[in-house]
Amino acid sequence: MHLFEGLLTLWTSSKDRQYLVRAEALFELFASRFFLPGPGVLCEYFDDDLKPVAGIAGRIVEPGHHYEWVWLLRWFQRESGRPVDAYVDRLYAHADKHGYDKAGLIVDEVLIDGSHHLLSHRIWPVTEALKANIVEAAAGRERAAARALALANLLLERFLTREPAGGWIDRLDEQGRSATDFMPASTLYHVMCAIDELDRFVSAA
Repeated sequence: MHLFEGLLTLWTSSKDRQYLVRAEALFELFASRFFLPGPGVLCEYFDDDLKPVAGIAGRIVEPGHHYEWVWLLRWFQRESGRPVDAYVDRLYAHADKHGYDKAGLIVDEVLIDGSHHLLSHRIWPVTEALKANIVEAAAGRERAAARALALANLLLERFLTREPAGGWIDRLDEQGRSATDFMPASTLYHVMCAIDELDRFVSAA
């Protein structure tokens, strides 16, 4: 996923076609191995043959990664002209239907059948859901703009902190309470990308 994003970034920045060709190869890998067309989901754990592992681990789905792929696939579509709706619609629908708890927070893990598996809430799935809904709003998906607004408010009210200024809560427990005492540096990438995407969306409105 991150290699796919890196190649799209290199292609967008340089217009050196080798990067788009490699991104296209990764898209084919996604479509043929990682995406399960029956349930319309992206699994997390695979064996050496790139098949979902046996047992419950092979049925784990992360709504945050569904949303992240929605955003990446739309970017790939813009650059390559390849159709991605068949994947985007299924990934978005599964995450939108099963990825939230009763308080409107995104759970960290569900199973293929939609049942909740890991009930904590990290910040990065919220940022990826925000990005996905912004790009889907631009594509004309009904209610995506309203969902994006709700996610932006959720990010501000539940995860971004006044003290320290510019900080964030990385994880909430299943009751919505802070479940960590540190801020992983890797999260900054997700937060900044979401803010950048939101800024472009609002500026274009």
